Amino acid sequence: MELLLVVLSISLQLNSTKMNDKKRQQIAWYKENQPLGKSLGYPDCCIQEFCDQPPSWMKGRNPSKDDKRRMNAATLAGWFTGFVPCSDHAKQIVAGKLNLEDLIENRDTKWFLFPMENF
Repeated sequence: MELLLVVLSISLQLNSTKMNDKKRQQIAWYKENQPLGKSLGYPDCCIQEFCDQPPSWMKGRNPSKDDKRRMNAATLAGWFTGFVPCSDHAKQIVAGKLNLEDLIENRDTKWFLFPMENF
């Protein structure tokens, strides 16, 4: 019985460490990407969702229907734009109610126009 409790305790500690590492990574990701997203003119909701669910977290798991929709909405004329919209905007884009480029506002002039000419 004691051995089982020790194993459970170690397992909980490892899970806690993994969660702390994941949270630290998420905070670092947010600090890097939130200002960049603002500079690129992306909506706050799209920036937040991108930071909450970094694309790298999709690796190693099957993409959900929502993941696929967001990535599909991030594509113009067969080109991945790099701008991954939030779930709500992705639904509207895929349904043809909204264009990805219509979401861009107050883009810093140091960046190319969106979308670039090859789209």
